[in-house]
Amino acid sequence: MTKMTPKKTLKNTFLVPDYYPDFVCKSGSCRHTCCNGWEVTIPMEQYYFLLGLECSKPLRRTLDLTFKVVDYPTKDRYAEIAHNYNGDCPLLLKNGFCALHSKYGEEVLPGVCRLYPRGVRTLYAYETSCANSCERTLEMLFENQNPLKFVEETLSFPLSDEHMKSSLPDQMSYQSIRKFCFDILQNREYSLKERILKIGKLMIALDTNPQTDYSMVDLSVPQYEKSIEKCVPLLHHISSWLIDYDSSIAEYCQKIQDDYLHQDVQKYYDKALNHFETIFPDHEILFEKMMINDLFFRQFPYQEHTMSYFDEYISLCGLYSFIRYISIHLMIDKNTLEEYIDILARTFRVIAHTKFGKNIMNQLKRFHLATYDSLGVLIQI
Repeated sequence: MTKMTPKKTLKNTFLVPDYYPDFVCKSGSCRHTCCNGWEVTIPMEQYYFLLGLECSKPLRRTLDLTFKVVDYPTKDRYAEIAHNYNGDCPLLLKNGFCALHSKYGEEVLPGVCRLYPRGVRTLYAYETSCANSCERTLEMLFENQNPLKFVEETLSFPLSDEHMKSSLPDQMSYQSIRKFCFDILQNREYSLKERILKIGKLMIALDTNPQTDYSMVDLSVPQYEKSIEKCVPLLHHISSWLIDYDSSIAEYCQKIQDDYLHQDVQKYYDKALNHFETIFPDHEILFEKMMINDLFFRQFPYQEHTMSYFDEYISLCGLYSFIRYISIHLMIDKNTLEEYIDILARTFRVIAHTKFGKNIMNQLKRFHLATYDSLGVLIQI
């Protein structure tokens, strides 16, 4: 048997979250496998390797059913998993393991299957972390209340060892801005909402002058009142595009909207929020850690090259508000952290596999919620 050995290996010192060195896939004990319902694509080279893999006849039949060539294939995006009627990869065994991995080891797996949930970044800095769409990532984040720290690890990946494409000044700017942002977001002297508002002040200053001295920016923020009867219906409207856009989260969004039918918006929101804060009195720490991990994974505030710093801030506020909206309302009839992690992992799958950041920014602009003050009101929910 020939292994799917990469032509090159990327080896370097990477900045990683402190949980990363201890991350191990849950494999058969995972409640929701990473291949379920995902549009997982593989390159042409890996597709033809699997097509010619010497294996038993039963495995050969399964492999032939597992991948199909996509419409308008490219060299890098050539074939995708053809999910069965349960939404699972045909290679998924009843015990939760992969038939291909179990038989031949990870050397024969497509790159995406070998790497997930790890995200390797090299554009502005050598960094890697695990996605919030993986339930084990969230479990590790929530195992303690300590702020997320970042450490250096020497790591190797089956990837081409390409140099960072950004200029040295851009790399230095990215790293310094990001550290400053994360220091703000993890400063628990302030509420998380106040910290987010401070990030907005910084983004405005950077758009005005990218060379600004961060320490000189006025990060004092105003107080905003909640406006539940205004913001919740608007979040209903904003979530509607997800109902049409992605079936994996449509059920969540539709349930929330249905639950509000014929009910007083303020009273139902208060009921849902009270239950959420009762079962998770440390909810602000949970939000802080999942937000920091996601922002690190997506390289905030450089996640979208075509967006301004303030547009990145709009996206951040949209992400925070949407996760709060999903969290508060879907936990109303649930009580365990395990159930909450399942909701979050499913939601972050959509965030990770769509242009969620840019789309939510555009939606907020469409509904005239893209000024500093209007965002300040929105994040109070």
